[in-house]
Amino acid sequence: MTGEAGPKPSVHRRPLWLGAGLALLVPPACVQLLTWAATLAFSWRDALASFGSTLVFSLPVSLAALALGLPYVVWLRSRGLLRLPWVCLGAAIIGAVVLSLLAGVVFDVTDELGAAAVVGALIGLAAGLAFCLGAGIGMRHLPAR
Repeated sequence: MTGEAGPKPSVHRRPLWLGAGLALLVPPACVQLLTWAATLAFSWRDALASFGSTLVFSLPVSLAALALGLPYVVWLRSRGLLRLPWVCLGAAIIGAVVLSLLAGVVFDVTDELGAAAVVGALIGLAAGLAFCLGAGIGMRHLPAR
């Protein structure tokens, strides 16, 4: 016995890539639902046209947020802190920053940065919840097997 601790118990029930895939799809779905709710126009032709433009717009943003979020998740796992509240907090912050940057830099909408940050945080929170659902991350550590 060397006194070294054994391998850490797993903190997620399913692979992280499954959570990442689900988290990648949730932001475009959220943007699409917000678009439909804002316009209150729901004809199938308009819905399909707006869904295509939503994917073109929001999928690259989702990929950028995931590129920031995955290192954060790996860091949390290495520290033994991979739990739903920490993942969701980081995802909300990343969502707020990414959407604020998009609004300010790409669309030059500097007078609405606060609203963009709030919407981005909510979409990021939804993506964080989807990540945790997909990867099987809960509120506390799983029991050792």
